[in-house]
Amino acid sequence: PERSSRRVLTTELVDAMRFEEFIATAPQSAKDLAGDVIFDACFRSLFCHGAYNGDPHPGNYLFLPGGRVAFLDFGCVQRYHPETVEGLRQVRRTLMGGAGPKAVRERTIEALGLPPDLDREELAYLDDYTECVYEPVAKDQAFRFDRAYTERLADLSLQGGFLIARKALRKGIREAKRPGFLFLNRIQYGLTSVLAALEAEANWHQMMRKIDEEGASA
Repeated sequence: PERSSRRVLTTELVDAMRFEEFIATAPQSAKDLAGDVIFDACFRSLFCHGAYNGDPHPGNYLFLPGGRVAFLDFGCVQRYHPETVEGLRQVRRTLMGGAGPKAVRERTIEALGLPPDLDREELAYLDDYTECVYEPVAKDQAFRFDRAYTERLADLSLQGGFLIARKALRKGIREAKRPGFLFLNRIQYGLTSVLAALEAEANWHQMMRKIDEEGASA
């Protein structure tokens, strides 16, 4: 702080282990702990502060002893309106509470500002994609991120791209009405891939509940 100002940012030089070395040498317990830190930083930032670092890739993390993680490169940050954050929170809470697909679907359409006239095929895809995206936090139990999960998510995303392209030929190009929606894909592709490389396991459901408690008191 004593060397920083409104126009000058002075940061600390961190001597720590890079991602590839950490993956190759760290015990799984250390990888799980690092996964906790990275997951918590991402979603606490989003749901407590309405901001998201949109560049979660392996080169932006350094790993120190004691479960500490150094985060690099905050050049790509998306800020979200409180209404958008609350909408996303309500979608997740609805699913975490065990509500059926119809209730989750209605929350999702409202939260993301999706077109109200989605057809049966589009609604079925939305149900499948939402279920997959929220699978790690849906149930009050441990979940391990792995390559199989990221491949399922990637396959669904590819299907979605083809579906949007086909529908655009008939309905025209339609976009979600919430600013920053596209940046949420960075969570699915970037963050999920990082956690899968770590094969991080935790009760993410409970972690999200703690984040919500902190957000409510902020």
